[in-house]
Amino acid sequence: MDRASVVEAYIKEFLDRANKKLGRRFQKPRISFKLKGRVAGRAFYRQWLIKINLAIFNIGGLEEVRITVGHEVAHLITHAIFDHKKRIKPHGYEWKTTMELLGLKPERCHNMDLPMARQRIRHRFHYICTGCEKGYDLSQIRHNKVRYRGVVYCCRYCGQKLLFSPEYREQKGE
Repeated sequence: MDRASVVEAYIKEFLDRANKKLGRRFQKPRISFKLKGRVAGRAFYRQWLIKINLAIFNIGGLEEVRITVGHEVAHLITHAIFDHKKRIKPHGYEWKTTMELLGLKPERCHNMDLPMARQRIRHRFHYICTGCEKGYDLSQIRHNKVRYRGVVYCCRYCGQKLLFSPEYREQKGE
């Protein structure tokens, strides 16, 4: 059985249980496996969509996948049932009640050690004041505004124009 089939089977299990206990017909949500980082799953009730992190298959096993899918289905069902309320807390009383209805413990977080999403490297660009020669590190966004839009940044102290110093460029991982 492939991963999509496993997730669909779990979704069907939880929707069937909810439909039977609540006397309603909840539609099957769309499924996406485009979720990265430390989050195991996310529910988007307006799009009726569940996103699953594929890493949980490798790290957590099928029971962890089942719990994650049930957790996200509970979010969707909670919003469908309690839509009349203005603000539903993501893991509040309504969600906990729905989790218990689905036969799951209303636990908020997983305890798997999922890999972090790819870290972005932020480039800093060094500029020097033409008046007092004070140095400034500008972000890539500000540097591009200078290069492509002709934006001019000025020194905070003397008000003179800042000039790019290309031989000094710093990288910071964030």
